[in-house]
Amino acid sequence: MNVEELLKEALDSYTEGKIYDAVIYFETVLEMEEGNYQALTMLSKIYSDTGFYKEAMKYSETAYKKYKIGRASCRERV
Repeated sequence: MNVEELLKEALDSYTEGKIYDAVIYFETVLEMEEGNYQALTMLSKIYSDTGFYKEAMKYSETAYKKYKIGRASCRERV
C-alpha cells in the first residue's frame, strides 16, 4: 500500500470506530513518510481523545516543529 491508500484506510477505520486499526495505519504512514501532517495530527487527536496525553503531545509537538502552524498562520490561509 502507498501512503494515500494507508491514509484512506486509517480515516475509514477511524470513522468506523476502529481506533486501534486507525492507529496502526497512521503509524505505518509515519514509517513511510516521517513528517506526514495528517497522520501526525490524527494520532495526536486519537491519543488525546483516549486519554493518552503524553503520546498526543509527542505527535502535536512533532507536527508543530515541522510545520510551524499556529492560529495566526491558519487565519492567514483563509
